[in-house]
Amino acid sequence: MSRPHFVLREHIARKRKTSFFDDIITATAIAYPLMGLPQIINVFSGNTGGVSLISWIAFTVFSVIFLVYGIKNRLRPIIITDGLWVIVNGLVVIGILVKG
Repeated sequence: MSRPHFVLREHIARKRKTSFFDDIITATAIAYPLMGLPQIINVFSGNTGGVSLISWIAFTVFSVIFLVYGIKNRLRPIIITDGLWVIVNGLVVIGILVKG
């Protein structure tokens, strides 16, 4: 019979340390979706000309698929990036529907 605190210690001991590159990937996972902010600002300012609703809905759907994949496989950078992309893409879709 194993004791829970021993199992926890083993899990913590096996946990991989993050590298500098992992930290860069995490920062990129946050910064990359923020590049969509100018599009959100444009759309909510009423500048919806040339912005395709179908494309942005597709971007949102694909981001949700990748987000689910990241959650299922516990892939932190994918969870962060696609979680933020779902928000960014969703806001663009809402902006097009409301302001377009």
